[in-house]
Amino acid sequence: MEIWVSYAILAAVFISIRDIFQKKITERFSYVEYCGYASLLTTIGVWSYIFANNIQLKPLDVNNLLLILIRVSLAYLIIEPALFYCFKNCKNTGEASSIISMNVIFAFILSLFIFNATFDLKRLCGIIFILVGAFFVSN
Repeated sequence: MEIWVSYAILAAVFISIRDIFQKKITERFSYVEYCGYASLLTTIGVWSYIFANNIQLKPLDVNNLLLILIRVSLAYLIIEPALFYCFKNCKNTGEASSIISMNVIFAFILSLFIFNATFDLKRLCGIIFILVGAFFVSN
């Protein structure tokens, strides 16, 4: 098994735990309150780590700044609010996660164009299994 698969499985386990926590958080806080606390705690944690380990940040050029700005904007203006309200309004986080996990299909389609990934019958079967699985879990 390739090393990235181990990391992907580990991430999947902790994403499911994160989703359970997210459901609880949506019951107690508004999205803006959540972002405020999450941003504060993340900032303190990251900068503490940087200072404690004497990490020297690389200079940031305009292209990389723009890339980071677009990613952060997508995360905090579209993705995180969508996740927040999805979990706030769902009854079962597993059902919501089964629909959210279809992002793999969109990532694969984008990879076909951006990274010239290959498409074959095996991958088509995988996409079909994802769609059928999401249907059965969410219904």
